[in-house]
Amino acid sequence: MYDSYANMRRQITYNDLRNRLISKIGGFICSSCRYDNSKALMVVYKEYNGSKNNGKLTTKKLRYYIDNQDKAINDLVILCYNCERKKRNRQRPSFNKIWQKYGRTNRHKRRIQIFDILNQYKCKDCGIDDFELLQIDHKNGGGNRALTNKFNNKYNEHIYYINNPDQCKQDLQIMCVNCNILKQRDNHEWFISS
Repeated sequence: MYDSYANMRRQITYNDLRNRLISKIGGFICSSCRYDNSKALMVVYKEYNGSKNNGKLTTKKLRYYIDNQDKAINDLVILCYNCERKKRNRQRPSFNKIWQKYGRTNRHKRRIQIFDILNQYKCKDCGIDDFELLQIDHKNGGGNRALTNKFNNKYNEHIYYINNPDQCKQDLQIMCVNCNILKQRDNHEWFISS
């Protein structure tokens, strides 16, 4: 089920520390929308400067904040994955103006085409219809494997499913970030080896 015992152990240790920190700084509830499923909660920095390293809480940082509760309350916030996505999208600077002008627009159009093929404009599980929070999910998992082994990039994957609508309906569904994360965790999709 797991790639290796080391990966399983690392995940358990990280989750234990994350849960201890969450219970110390505010409890198991999203501070923005009050979502309360602990599997879909994360601890993030209140301020995001666009750096990938700034947003990630390593095991070492979790231990630091567990020992320094006042610092944790000042620096961190508990959010569900949906609220974290909204926050990140609002605060993320775009340094590439060409991508900002053309890439996002074209990707947006391709996503809408896939939504149209699926005739699905809200989350399959919870019904959220905020386009910013909706993701194209592989029903049986393995989306990253398919992307790496078959398509090489997201553009090729989108074009394939746009050109093959029957395959699109068979393989894909629309889910919000929270429901997608819960599905991945429940089905152990993060640990499936290729």
